[in-house]
Amino acid sequence: MRPNPQAIEPTPNLPDRKAEIIDATIRVIRRDGWGRATIRAIAGEMGLTTGVLWHYFADKGDILKAALRKALEPWRLSLKQALADPDPWQALEIMFLPEDGIMQSQFSHIWPNVVSEIRQEPELWALYRQEYGAIRDDIANLIARCQGRGFIDPRRNCKVEADRLCALVDGLMMAVVGEPDRFPPTHVREIVAYHFEQLGRVWPAAADLGS
Repeated sequence: MRPNPQAIEPTPNLPDRKAEIIDATIRVIRRDGWGRATIRAIAGEMGLTTGVLWHYFADKGDILKAALRKALEPWRLSLKQALADPDPWQALEIMFLPEDGIMQSQFSHIWPNVVSEIRQEPELWALYRQEYGAIRDDIANLIARCQGRGFIDPRRNCKVEADRLCALVDGLMMAVVGEPDRFPPTHVREIVAYHFEQLGRVWPAAADLGS
């Protein structure tokens, strides 16, 4: 049973309550979809009145932006750790080849619908492109580190390879949602592992090709 909304007062601890609102927003989106994450639904998820939310956020768009940043946070944190790892190739593999098959985010199982909804809202779409662009840039930097250590052929374009890897993962998340029986975690892992096998392969030198 949810607590009586009238009995709950805004907490004086602003960061903690904001975090609770963001988490509640993510739960609503995961359960009901991005389009149904209304102020009333978010407040109801927490057992609060809608007015309480305005103590912590300027408007609904402000809340959804915070939820989107939180959803992408696992990627940012993993990349931060990977870029500091002395073995960049192993770090890249660990990030994209976890034991459960594929790197997850808060919205993995509804990601195609989330992206489709975000595209309809210019400010959210701009934020998504900014955040995801920064993630791709960090992946490109990680690939460049792998090239510097001899794990990936230095003639490969690290930005192109980062885009290829992200496109593969995005496509697999969509495939898992649409055909979970065809794309179980083990098969998804095999697909990503095959990509890594190709990524780590050193191209023959021009002299070798001519011989």
